[in-house]
Amino acid sequence: MSQIFASGNVANRRNVLRLVVATAATVPLSGSAVALDGPDHHKILTASSDARKTASREQKTLQTAAALRDLWIDHIFWVRNVSSAAIDKNDLAVKVAEQQAVKNAQAIAASIEPFYGAGAPRRASSSFSRATMAR
Repeated sequence: MSQIFASGNVANRRNVLRLVVATAATVPLSGSAVALDGPDHHKILTASSDARKTASREQKTLQTAAALRDLWIDHIFWVRNVSSAAIDKNDLAVKVAEQQAVKNAQAIAASIEPFYGAGAPRRASSSFSRATMAR
């Protein structure tokens, strides 16, 4: 054995190396520690897919939040205009602002239908209208 590893016997060292590599290549890796420690590609792909779905959901959530924010900002604007016109005793401006506030309330009510069902817009719209018209 010492002759194989002697510095002058390079050809024999290469043969031993080939034998070790050939043996290692023929040993199945499926149940070995090497195979168990490696990355689980299925989990990696699933995690990547889940991340994309989460990002997609987050994007939809952000878009919905932005749309609702805009509806509520418009509602605040028109309700404020109803109040301002009523204080100024400007009946025409009150009428226009009330109409816009009611339209906006209906838009807000329609926006909640996907979340609360078909009857929700009607109930929400009537609540908005009563609150807006109460002076």
